[in-house]
Amino acid sequence: MKTADDEDNLGFERNCSNCNYFFPYLLHGPSEYGICLNDPEFEPYVEELLENENYDSCKELIEEKKYDGNEHSCEDFEMVEIIGTDSSMDESSGIDPNDETNLSEVVNLFLKNRSVEEYREMLSTGDNEKRLKAFETLSALVSMNNDKASKLLIESFKEIPPPVSLEDVHFKLEVFRFVKRKDYLKDLIPVLFRDLYETESTNQTRQWISEIFRYLSIHKNEVKVTENLEKMLTEKQFSYRIKNKIKGILDEDFY
Repeated sequence: MKTADDEDNLGFERNCSNCNYFFPYLLHGPSEYGICLNDPEFEPYVEELLENENYDSCKELIEEKKYDGNEHSCEDFEMVEIIGTDSSMDESSGIDPNDETNLSEVVNLFLKNRSVEEYREMLSTGDNEKRLKAFETLSALVSMNNDKASKLLIESFKEIPPPVSLEDVHFKLEVFRFVKRKDYLKDLIPVLFRDLYETESTNQTRQWISEIFRYLSIHKNEVKVTENLEKMLTEKQFSYRIKNKIKGILDEDFY
């Protein structure tokens, strides 16, 4: 017998298919199967799933984690919100909570407002693998217009010191992939020039220095980029090779 706890006041059962976090498994057509977007393992893939319907981005994980939404429920259950998206729709009936469009809107809202404190903690560890996972997830949340994630992502990148070892370089290059956004350009310019001044040019750090110049060459029309590059030409600390790269950028001959 169903109790009051089994249904909400509109008569929808408290099962996963009626939960905000449930995402339908549509790879082989409509089915009762789906995945839980409250599962941290799916967070790096939410943009591809929701925006591009790209199941290939985590196909194996979906196959492993999929389940029948009618047979599962948990303590994190949150009844799907009924959102009216069409003024011609009968407001008394709302939208079917199993409707894919409605569900995507609810999930988008959830991700936009998701807390980022757990990722802040991951970033404070000395485990680079965990830190990269946090950066990757924050980047996905930024794509869902999560302002808290956006602020934490760029501020955390700023805190990464200039690299010394090859391991440092690889880590910073990986993180840089997640912050190379137009919205962050003005934040990135001073950080990248800081690294050019403070990173010793060695075989270990050359890849990072080259990546900085590649990025600056793309944005050489920015006043701050041009001004700082011209200033570097007057600095004695930079080698002939580095100054040639700078001249190449300013002369539009550098790739």
